[in-house]
Amino acid sequence: MDFNDDFFSDKPKAGTSDFLTLKAGEEVVGVFHGEVKGFWKHFKGPICKGRNECEECAKGGQASKKFQINFITKGSEGYVIKKWERGITEGKALGALSQDYDLRNHLFKIRRTGSGKDDTVYSIIPMPNGNLPEELKTFISNIKNVSEAFQKTEKTDFSKGDYKPVEDSKFSTDDIPF
Repeated sequence: MDFNDDFFSDKPKAGTSDFLTLKAGEEVVGVFHGEVKGFWKHFKGPICKGRNECEECAKGGQASKKFQINFITKGSEGYVIKKWERGITEGKALGALSQDYDLRNHLFKIRRTGSGKDDTVYSIIPMPNGNLPEELKTFISNIKNVSEAFQKTEKTDFSKGDYKPVEDSKFSTDDIPF
């Protein structure tokens, strides 16, 4: 068994949602892929369309900077693409890692600790010998139209190029540090 295949064997935590979600103490191994989509979002609410256009802002709500990037991991039926949506803290961590690692060609472990808004921390750990397995490279080479791989849809079949873009936001990806 290849060293990298062993990383995936006991961690099929991909779930059925389009989003990568982890509970306290869970971790998942995979690779980042595609373009970064930046936006403003209200906590457990809608994407902010800007202070003058947003109903939540008009009510006094505060939006925070978020980003999405695709994360490919192994699910129970093979490789799956998940959207990982996080805030500026994780964005800065990825920015720092991108100085030493090619985020799209190295395996990473994402680990969640904590269970609430104020104590949750996501650790992004480069895997030792984080080379991508050939099976994963083949999966990635078959993905079509990667630049549009940010979806707001359920059960998208990425292998057939079924893409629907995320709602637009007044946020530039130039503000994302990677």
